[in-house]
Amino acid sequence: MDKDKKEKKYYTVTKLSYTIRVFVALYLLYTVWELRSTPFETEGTERIIFIIAIIAFLVFAIVIGGTSLRALIRKEYAENNPPMDEEDMKEDDK
Repeated sequence: MDKDKKEKKYYTVTKLSYTIRVFVALYLLYTVWELRSTPFETEGTERIIFIIAIIAFLVFAIVIGGTSLRALIRKEYAENNPPMDEEDMKEDDK
């Protein structure tokens, strides 16, 4: 019985939060798409800053979008939490 309790996973992030993260990742990808020609139009330090921004936005979009999509597909969000019983609340107080 102790193994069953240890194997249960309780999630704290909601489905809405993951969905918002996916939309943020899509917006970052849109921003990268819009900035794609900017480094060719600028020179010097501005070019380097735009290249760094494009790479950073792309990396963050992939990481945030990928992890959020994976969690949504695997249904690893707070709606999976069972309601707390009085016994569980008593155990938490100890």
